[in-house]
Amino acid sequence: MKLDRESLVLYAINLIEKLPEEKRAHSKDRLTSAMGISDSTLDLYMSRLSSKGFLVRKRLKYKSDVLSNSSITDTGREEVIRVQRTIDGLLLTEERHNIPSCIQVSTILGRINEPLEKIFFLSLYTQNKFFDLPMVLNTFKISKEQTNLLNAFCDMQPNPCGIRNESFVETYFNTSLYGKIDKEMLKSDSWKRDDIDALLVLAKAKQKMGKLEEVKMIHEYLLTSRTDLTQNQWFIIKTDQLQILRKDRKYDELMESLDELLDTIDNKIYVAFLKMLKGQALFMSGERKEYKEYYRSAISSFNSFAMPLFLGITYNNRGVANFIAENYKDAEEDWNKARKFGKEAKSEYLEAKVLPNLADINMMKGNFKLAISQLNKAKKIFMDYSDYDGIANVELNLALLELEKGDLEHALEHFNLSNTISFPLPSPEEKTMYRDGFIKRAMEKGFADIENLI
Repeated sequence: MKLDRESLVLYAINLIEKLPEEKRAHSKDRLTSAMGISDSTLDLYMSRLSSKGFLVRKRLKYKSDVLSNSSITDTGREEVIRVQRTIDGLLLTEERHNIPSCIQVSTILGRINEPLEKIFFLSLYTQNKFFDLPMVLNTFKISKEQTNLLNAFCDMQPNPCGIRNESFVETYFNTSLYGKIDKEMLKSDSWKRDDIDALLVLAKAKQKMGKLEEVKMIHEYLLTSRTDLTQNQWFIIKTDQLQILRKDRKYDELMESLDELLDTIDNKIYVAFLKMLKGQALFMSGERKEYKEYYRSAISSFNSFAMPLFLGITYNNRGVANFIAENYKDAEEDWNKARKFGKEAKSEYLEAKVLPNLADINMMKGNFKLAISQLNKAKKIFMDYSDYDGIANVELNLALLELEKGDLEHALEHFNLSNTISFPLPSPEEKTMYRDGFIKRAMEKGFADIENLI
């Protein structure tokens, strides 16, 4: 649906007419400023409305007041109703306006008192296919702190706009293991081919089980012309494919795909998510000069959009990088933030992803009882989700815990289990990382011949 400029002029005159008489003095200059047009262009639009029978023009040149020079006819009133229906169907979306969820334009207009500010907002909306709403509001904040338009967005709650306009954060939460999902479905091998969201969850679950060929089959099916994907669903598939490339250590292909998506996507939420993945990929591939900036940028964006789930995921991933780089203090800070945001997002799965990492910090401090408690809690959640990859990570951390306690025999048992329980996961890259970390920790504890035992 589209709102043309003539309709916007008619709608503006209608809004002004509804004001109390003492507040009706809106000059043509103010209306042209609100719409971003010249006085002659406004005259042209009003002439066209008059020729269509929507306006009666009085042409009192000594009067600059809009209502002194025009009035709406009965036919015009009917047209105003049609214009209102058009406005009721307009949406601000994350793709077009860099916001976390869709919001109905009519909801915003209902929160703005000044008619010309309503017209300004509608004019901005209709002029631009894409505009960055947070940037616009920030500009207002700098120039005019008390503007109605700025205040209209304070504490704005997104409206349910239907499944086709579901926000990315909602779609991601509902179609990944991070959300409140039907856990019985995770154990199913049957496909409901008409339920795209269920297939996305199933693909994610099979990925965590190491059944990568089945994941690829589901993705291939979803990307055919037989399915009708939303942009959010398409993006989730693309990011899952990126994660599989990382697991397969296909870093050249991974970087090429990441850069291609970053070059073609203008949705800033998507871009932030891709930057997080690129920071992770750069670090894991050994390119460790720029990864911090990618994480920093992603965190800044997710903070701007108040997205605790994605903040938690990003802090957790960056904490892993800091830990591997032996920046233990920074790693602990990142993981504590990740756990906090996990609780804020009400995601037990995100908390389970963070707990083994915090357990590693606690065991290094000698807090064995707390570390065991954290690992047991994480393992239970991973078992509920059939996440064998997560269980393998817990077993690795239990192995490290036994090393800290000086029990090599039990440490080896847990280490061997971590390498087999989620076959074919962990990936070759992760197995090498697990092995190197286990050997390093064992040697620090005085187990000199450890390399010959694993």
